[in-house]
Amino acid sequence: MNKSAFSTICILFLLFILTSYKLNAQKDYNSLCKEAARYELNVSLDTAITKYSEAIILKPTHSEAYLGRARCYFGLKKYTEAGKDYETYISAVPNADLSVLFYQGLCYYRSGDTEKATATAENIIKSDPSKGVNFSGSKILGMYEFEKNGKIARGLLNEALLTYEEQKTITAKTLVNIKLSEAYQELDSAWSYTSGILKEEQNLRDSLLSNLFMIYPKLKTQPEIHESARKFMVQAIKVTTEKNYSDAIALWYKAVLISPCNPLAYYDMALLYEILKNNAAAITEMKKYIELSPNASDLRKAQDKIYEWDTDTSTNTTVITKTDTTTTASGLKYIILSNGKGVQAANGNTVKVNYTGYFTDGRKFDSSIDNGEPSSFVLGQGKAIKGFDEGVALMKPGEKVRLIIPYQLGYGDNAVGPIPAKSTLIFDVELLEVK
Repeated sequence: MNKSAFSTICILFLLFILTSYKLNAQKDYNSLCKEAARYELNVSLDTAITKYSEAIILKPTHSEAYLGRARCYFGLKKYTEAGKDYETYISAVPNADLSVLFYQGLCYYRSGDTEKATATAENIIKSDPSKGVNFSGSKILGMYEFEKNGKIARGLLNEALLTYEEQKTITAKTLVNIKLSEAYQELDSAWSYTSGILKEEQNLRDSLLSNLFMIYPKLKTQPEIHESARKFMVQAIKVTTEKNYSDAIALWYKAVLISPCNPLAYYDMALLYEILKNNAAAITEMKKYIELSPNASDLRKAQDKIYEWDTDTSTNTTVITKTDTTTTASGLKYIILSNGKGVQAANGNTVKVNYTGYFTDGRKFDSSIDNGEPSSFVLGQGKAIKGFDEGVALMKPGEKVRLIIPYQLGYGDNAVGPIPAKSTLIFDVELLEVK
């Protein structure tokens, strides 16, 4: 055997060893993360931290284990350690969920680093200006007193409900109007005390919103919109004239996060969604307008628009047709359409996929096939929405899967392009390649 052939064989052998090591390390990393998650679920936090740490040693550039370990440190009230892991995760995933940013700031706050806690709170307000209604300037750190704020909000909700019941026993219309106005103001104040970031607040937020929508139409005089909400309304109108319709929807949405009883916002968003040919979203927003403005002079016109849009969407058929659906711990649902083979994709891998995205009514909003080129990205680095990332990490090369992604794992409370806020999204995905 000549030297050239021997060298080639040696190189190939080394490549085989390195590839095998990489695949085994990836497999061990995934196994350790899953094992750690089980311990975390069972509140064996010290053991979970050990497993997450072992995973980090194997794959120090992967973000998933840092986030898991941060949660465990937080549960043990080791806020300095948790804060460092949240920092590492957010630096790897710049578009991390607001709840992660909130817990990072909370770690700083509870460990006494008010400078970093303030900077994090300011970043949260930039992403969601509604958080700055009660918590800005010298009061900004009050954002992290979520237990206290929740107690205040629940107290105001109870007061509002008592006030509302009280007005039912009054015959004088003037006094009824006063009581309704008082109840509304109490609910509005309660709304501004809830962050809308934490899952445990969601039931409270839903209750506040339903009661605000119930009382608002009964008010004789509609209350003033918050000034910070008005700013976004003005900006939304301006960018609409510039035909930046998706940006306009995002600005209107920021306005309703601050002042949820805002009929004009819902009416304009409905018309903008119509322009973007998203009639399902247009119907949703117009129904909110009608609910808040049952005596509006254009009520008939608004209802007719819904009939018009409903005709356009009625021909769409849902793409969720199979019943063998699996649901993960995060809430992601998936259906295996055809099996693949080989090594399962994992965080840190570069994957190449073909996909087609649908709304739940069957309308297509995006497709790599239509675009003429598969999509390539690194898993676990925040390059795709959470549900898509998680779903692809369940696949093997050649596999075809349908992902049903709840809005919390999609674009959340944000409207993006033709996709309305809080949209459940469906993707048919084929994993073409894993590197």
